[in-house]
Amino acid sequence: MGPGVDIADVKQAVGDKVCLIGNIDPINVLMNGTPEKVKEEAKRIIEAGGRNGGYIFNSGEMIPRMTPEENMIAMVEAGREFGKY
Repeated sequence: MGPGVDIADVKQAVGDKVCLIGNIDPINVLMNGTPEKVKEEAKRIIEAGGRNGGYIFNSGEMIPRMTPEENMIAMVEAGREFGKY
């Protein structure tokens, strides 16, 4: 699922009968954001997508080569911290 789609809307539309994957924005958040922004957005996405299971947290499409390492670390830490569904 691409970054232009709100995962909360998709989750509501499809329910918990399918597994969704995504969708942190790879450019605006991962590559160009701050670690704090990455963590904040990851938390929002994980909480919206993770309700009732059927969700895999990931980037919206890809991870740009120029993504700062600290942003990748923030994404992984957010997954560990907030992905407890």
